[in-house]
Amino acid sequence: MNARKVYETPELFSGILQFVERRQFWRVLALERSSFEAAARELWRNVNYQFAKKVINEHTYRSQVYKNSIRYVTLTDSDPPVDKNEASQIDMIEYLIRNLPLLIRAEKRSKLRTGKRKYDWIVDKLSEGQYKVDLLCDLPLTENLSLRPRSVADQQYPGLAVSRTFRAVLEAPKDLRNPVQSLWGVPGLDDGIRTSRFGLNKIDSVITYISETFPNLYHLELPFSINGPDHNFIPVTQIRVVQSLTTNRLNNLERVVINISSTQFMSGRDVRYPFPLEDVAANLAALGANETCIYELRNNSPTFIGMDMSRRLNKEVHDIQKIQR
Repeated sequence: MNARKVYETPELFSGILQFVERRQFWRVLALERSSFEAAARELWRNVNYQFAKKVINEHTYRSQVYKNSIRYVTLTDSDPPVDKNEASQIDMIEYLIRNLPLLIRAEKRSKLRTGKRKYDWIVDKLSEGQYKVDLLCDLPLTENLSLRPRSVADQQYPGLAVSRTFRAVLEAPKDLRNPVQSLWGVPGLDDGIRTSRFGLNKIDSVITYISETFPNLYHLELPFSINGPDHNFIPVTQIRVVQSLTTNRLNNLERVVINISSTQFMSGRDVRYPFPLEDVAANLAALGANETCIYELRNNSPTFIGMDMSRRLNKEVHDIQKIQR
């Protein structure tokens, strides 16, 4: 009789199941209905997305037991959504919450993320019907620079307390034959732009706009050309520095990558460009990132701009920040 009471007490039976090897769970599942549900709560407590999706789409007694057993769900890069924009990510989060009534935590891990954050999002249950969401979003930066009718952070979702950080990457085109992409509505940015590369003489305007518009960035990657519209080198005297520290300090920023390009007209072994390292560093320092942020300079051009430039840029930015603090 006492053994039967232990068997019929969910808390005690679950404790016993902790000592059962997972490969032996099928024996417990086969005992009777009550043992099946108890074993299912342990066996399917933590599952991957593919299993969760399968039981959500089925409508049987077993699938209902499985759904009520799931507490934790893990997604990976191969799971939807493919798009890393906010709308797609929130749709997936709401789908899981809606269909898994006892969900405690879900996360989408990603090997594609840089820095400390190796996930696209994490959702944790706070209380009944209330969840906290840590969301990382990829921003289509060309689109946001050209047309931004509302703030990304304006969107609210019932039952979700969303904390956002952003990864902004503006990729340069593979060649210079792409259509013209004007940056409408951004003062000082839309003149002289022939492709989605910025002229290096626009770095102060770009840095100011980024800081004021995207305060929660954790990764920023921008392409700059050292050539003007006439294909000649941009004079270093045209490189301006942000006049003062920006209002928003980008405390979440972990890495800034500057990609340098030049046209083939200026290539050759003897072609050199006196890269204005100090001015570029001063502009990056104005972002107000923490001292742990890493600054990287990638020379994707055939033009020689200096030796060991990435290390030197990183050091120069941190030296300027020390003085400013």
